[in-house]
Amino acid sequence: MTPAIAEEAFTSFWASDPALNVGSFGDDSQLHFAFSLSEPTPVKILTVSYAGGTLSFNEQQIPPGGFDPIVSVFDSAGMLIEYDDDGREVEDPNTGLSYDSLLSLDLRPGEYRVVLTEFANFSDGTLDSFTGSG
Repeated sequence: MTPAIAEEAFTSFWASDPALNVGSFGDDSQLHFAFSLSEPTPVKILTVSYAGGTLSFNEQQIPPGGFDPIVSVFDSAGMLIEYDDDGREVEDPNTGLSYDSLLSLDLRPGEYRVVLTEFANFSDGTLDSFTGSG
């Protein structure tokens, strides 16, 4: 999957969920995004919720002050591959804290699911089991 195809898929996903456009995200919510790869591909997933930033695919500015996100990636069997909480070193100008997430993975061909949750709603290792304390 080339970066252009990945951005196009995400843009379609973003536009399909009105909650994303208004920024609502309830306690213990989970936002799922499925994608597939036909060849080995480096994948970078980052959030601009807490500290804000610019979306790469449409240059929309996201203001700081959002929630503290966690990003988890699962394989086709629903097993956790990796997650990140607070890996992106971009500080919120109001709080001075770096709570956005960043994952850089080299993934093999296959089906994957990214799940976005709010701190502290971590996966217990499978797609079907989260702590639910966000």
